[in-house]
Amino acid sequence: MNSTVHGWRSEPDGRGTASLLWSCIFTIFICTWSIIHIDVPHPDRGWLFVPLEKCFYLGVGLVAPEIMSVLAIDDFFDTRSTGVQWTFKQAWFLSMGGFLVEDLAGQLYPIETSLLVDAFRDGIIPIPRVTEAEINDKSKADGVVKALVSLQVIWFLAQLVARAAQHLPVTTLELFTTAIISRAAITYAFWWMKPQDVNKPVVIKLTTEPPPRYLQYIRDDSLMHGGDANHYNSTAGVFVCVCILFGTCHIVGWNFEFPSHTEQLLWRIASASCPTLPTLIFLIGEKLDEILPPGFDFPLVYSLTLIYLVIRLYLFVEIFLGLRAVPAGVYQSVNWTSCFPHI
Repeated sequence: MNSTVHGWRSEPDGRGTASLLWSCIFTIFICTWSIIHIDVPHPDRGWLFVPLEKCFYLGVGLVAPEIMSVLAIDDFFDTRSTGVQWTFKQAWFLSMGGFLVEDLAGQLYPIETSLLVDAFRDGIIPIPRVTEAEINDKSKADGVVKALVSLQVIWFLAQLVARAAQHLPVTTLELFTTAIISRAAITYAFWWMKPQDVNKPVVIKLTTEPPPRYLQYIRDDSLMHGGDANHYNSTAGVFVCVCILFGTCHIVGWNFEFPSHTEQLLWRIASASCPTLPTLIFLIGEKLDEILPPGFDFPLVYSLTLIYLVIRLYLFVEIFLGLRAVPAGVYQSVNWTSCFPHI
């Protein structure tokens, strides 16, 4: 008897290809989309800026989910170090570009967080009176979406546990989905207090001309917060730990059945590279620049980074290509009556 199912599987005899794809794709999408917390966009940005930025982070979250976790962790510790005597949510609003400075001519400028804090302390810029309630009113975090995400994740994980208990095989697509869930949990834990989808910043109007030191930074557009991804200064330890956690979910599929031996070998190489390549990248980036001549380490870092992105793309493609030939047990439904005590 052939134990491998080739091609599309219809629903009537158990779970089919459509339900498998729908469950995983919906879980991946809703987990990735719901955790996106972008900075406050500058008022001069067009109406397409925010949707395009969200789509960019959605793509990052799908191909390299660990990057999203590192951004959230960096954001968290950057916000903790702002030094302002505010609540954590108010500090979040500050660090995400929630304030713009309006000069005497009526021109709006962003300002770097640490400089803005210094200006508050020096009395150069008046401290805005923004309460948590006002920030919550600006934030558009949807409780219904959170509840939907929670229910979908619980249901998905319950099915995986039940399949493992009944020795039913799972697919690499389900492993990838589990990795996305773990990454989403880490990311959301660190972005829990960050306001979400704030479209308009609070404008601080200057009543006097600030010293030249502040003007130099206020009028430097390169320091603009609104939507610029400038939180990539993550430490090697944090990034490697996240990559190890994410890569472990793929290593679980080490002995899975694949349509070909070549695909199995490539999966093993790719899943093992997830935690090891980032380690090499950061070791080269942080250590070799102290040993090698200036600029010599850049080609190595870029080459390894490119290889890592290719590996991540391969894993993303293979989770779908591998469905063309899977063990027959993949399409066997869970017997829920055996999972609970009953008479």
